[in-house]
Amino acid sequence: MNPKSYLYKMGCYSAAVCFCMAIPAQADTTPFTFDVIYDVFVSSPPTPGHLTVESTATGSGTYSPFGNATYSETGSVTFGVLPSGDLFPFLVDLTFAASFNGGADSFTGTDVHKHDAAGNFISETITITGGTGTFSGATGFATPNTVGIAPSGNPSPNYFGTLETSGSGQITAPGLMATPEPTTLAFLSTGLIALIGLLSIPRKSKTMHECLNQCCRKRSREHGDLFIPLFQAFDARYRHVCKTLRSVVNQATSNPESPSKGAWY
Repeated sequence: MNPKSYLYKMGCYSAAVCFCMAIPAQADTTPFTFDVIYDVFVSSPPTPGHLTVESTATGSGTYSPFGNATYSETGSVTFGVLPSGDLFPFLVDLTFAASFNGGADSFTGTDVHKHDAAGNFISETITITGGTGTFSGATGFATPNTVGIAPSGNPSPNYFGTLETSGSGQITAPGLMATPEPTTLAFLSTGLIALIGLLSIPRKSKTMHECLNQCCRKRSREHGDLFIPLFQAFDARYRHVCKTLRSVVNQATSNPESPSKGAWY
């Protein structure tokens, strides 16, 4: 096998390995960012004697890298009473759904807001607990920042206000695919370069047997056959090996009964 043939074989192996490593494995965890604006509705106005009310919300926004989504919430809001007599949302306990592609893909979960007795914000936690389509079996979390913004002008008598929530998180689902990392792209590029290089190598190489036969065609077939197993054991991979074999055969056939020791090295 001459150098070109060897390089061709090794190039094929290298290209195959690079392509296999470049194929993005099905990774199920994806980070995301989001920005959603929605209107909030309550079943009835809260009063000091009726602090927990049912709440719904509808809106839309963007979840990157998943795209645009419609957003909805249902649950309850429990209000607290300040010393001044004003009410504030003490505990907001909601379930939400973010739907993509006309509802074909969605993920759902809980959104919990907590405040202390003085009305100070404590925390808001989004937990992803399920989904459909691409997000089937989804789990995850997000860290949101929710603020009140200018009223949307919704005419519903149950309209309570307009909120904007944004932040980041991560979601895990079997149907998600990870974006190729720089290392993956590097392997893919290496594989392409290797294949392009292979196309330029002419596949005109001789096998070991052909090389040996060429060396021995003017010598005794009997002596040539004696050395064939030995030469094949070397599994020569470079042109200089054939040159060395030619020298060995020349010396062995010149004095077959007492070969020079140097012929074996």
